[in-house]
Amino acid sequence: MSSSCPHKLAISSDTGKIILICVSAISASLSIAGSTLIIYILSHAGWRKLARLRNRLVFGMSIIDIFSSAAVGFSIILTPQETECSVGMGNQLTCNVQGFFIQLGFAVPGYNAMLSLYFLMTIRYGIDQVTVAEKYELLMHAFVLIPPLTTAIIGAAGKMYFSETANCWFGDICQSLGNCVNGDIWGNGFW
Repeated sequence: MSSSCPHKLAISSDTGKIILICVSAISASLSIAGSTLIIYILSHAGWRKLARLRNRLVFGMSIIDIFSSAAVGFSIILTPQETECSVGMGNQLTCNVQGFFIQLGFAVPGYNAMLSLYFLMTIRYGIDQVTVAEKYELLMHAFVLIPPLTTAIIGAAGKMYFSETANCWFGDICQSLGNCVNGDIWGNGFW
């Protein structure tokens, strides 16, 4: 193991890479299958099931989960080969796409929180489901989607997604290459 790639030990062999890719693909496939089934069940009955706020929250969560799980399922395949330590087969564009959808996937826990909040309001405080939908649904979706979508767009536009040995997410290639002339991609470090 060379000293320039101290983190490469875990998946330095082709067998390790194949195992990592297979485990990621299997777990992502199960998540995609579950979310697809939920979408099918909710949309199969037409507007009747989607008329309830809780079902629309689960529907939104499932859609985001499909994209996020697909991005995670590709594992290190989309990681760019920019340094000697890189293990992926992708480029900066594939890394940006993966990083965008992984970052967007942070909306899934947000939808889960909104679903919990919905049940708190309807069960604990006895607020009517229609009232919750009329007053709070738009805020719930906005609160869940705007932060991850904004940070995902900023990351993709700024080409801030990078990784050498894992899924692409916020990372800094100039630190990996050791050629940070003006600090790093985050600025000069004065903030």
